[in-house]
Amino acid sequence: MKNDVQKSDRAFIIVSDIEMSCGGEVDDFVHTSYLSEFISQYNEARYSNIEVDLVFNGDTFDFLKTQIDSPTPHLIDEAMALEKLAKIESAHAEFFKALESFVKHDGPARRVHFIVGNHDQEILFPKVQDRIVALCGNSGQIFFPGFEMRAGDLLIEHGSQKDQLFEVPPQKPFLNFNGKKILNLPWTSVTIINTLIPYRSEFHALDRIKPKMEVFERVPELKEWMLGRLWNYWTNDYLKDYVKSSDPLKKISWSMIKEAFKRSLFFNPDVEVGEAFAKKLEHEEHVKVTVVGHVHDPKIFCNGNRKVIQAGCFRDEFMLEDNGQNYVPIAKSYTEVLFKNNKTISSNLVEVSGPEIEKWRHPKPLEEYRKILQEKISVEKAQKAEEQLGAKALETPSALARATKKYQETFSN
Repeated sequence: MKNDVQKSDRAFIIVSDIEMSCGGEVDDFVHTSYLSEFISQYNEARYSNIEVDLVFNGDTFDFLKTQIDSPTPHLIDEAMALEKLAKIESAHAEFFKALESFVKHDGPARRVHFIVGNHDQEILFPKVQDRIVALCGNSGQIFFPGFEMRAGDLLIEHGSQKDQLFEVPPQKPFLNFNGKKILNLPWTSVTIINTLIPYRSEFHALDRIKPKMEVFERVPELKEWMLGRLWNYWTNDYLKDYVKSSDPLKKISWSMIKEAFKRSLFFNPDVEVGEAFAKKLEHEEHVKVTVVGHVHDPKIFCNGNRKVIQAGCFRDEFMLEDNGQNYVPIAKSYTEVLFKNNKTISSNLVEVSGPEIEKWRHPKPLEEYRKILQEKISVEKAQKAEEQLGAKALETPSALARATKKYQETFSN
């Protein structure tokens, strides 16, 4: 009996949220050799007689954590994006070599597609795309479809475009500022870059631990510190820039700010992206399978022969177990969709154990994070008290006063 691969003429291998960065501790995925082996298997015997499309479904690269020296790190032009990419390629050169070998397959076509996610919006720049193509051997088989791609009855989208906090106007991905083209980053990315990324060396691993609710419960200082950082940023730095500066990314939407704080206050930074797509299943007969990422939790939603696959992620993540004492690596997941005559014949959520994760990659004990945060909160409170004692009363600009009042009223409701 033939298996589905033997019945098919084309395979889509869809990988979401690898989040490769600049290497070292802050990088959410450092196992480039494992990823290279994963890629190379699709040139082996089982797939040798069919076309293969390798789709990197957003957040393949983590440009947010790959920072460079800049007084305004959220005003990202093409030169800055290339500088970040240089750091990523230095840490993950083997990944690009594996793609070069993949597309040189002597047989049915091999294609690579990079879809835009909320961590790698920089791949929208033409010169960044050119550099990635060059790193992959200048093949004509490297594609950049934007925020989504469609093939036959298959739709692939990262999912951040269905998340109010990260949505980017697809018709306006860039802005002109001071004679340069910069990324039109969503305001949440601007906030993350300016409030949390500066502390990535201290707290980067906390973002990799699940369940997130338990992390907040066991490290209550994390909530206090994060909310304090966000509150100070929004009521001081951000609103002052909004009133006084020409920064095009300092935009205010009260509905979005309220949504951000609602998620923070209830310790839930995620949105059910898969459910948003699942609601569309009844009305999109031409789409049989939708594959999304962004949320990092693998799930499948079905309505008859229509399906939404929430693909999970490929980056390193850990499950908190044994009453908060141990970290267990979480299996990685991806999606395989098989075609025959440009129609889906099968689709699967695939789970793999992944590479062995070295101990230095594991997060610290939660108690250590508590101590670090307690000290940080104590120092910040002392500094704030000193500033308040020494500060003179200044007349607040009326526009800023009105904005601050509206901001406070929003979160008191």
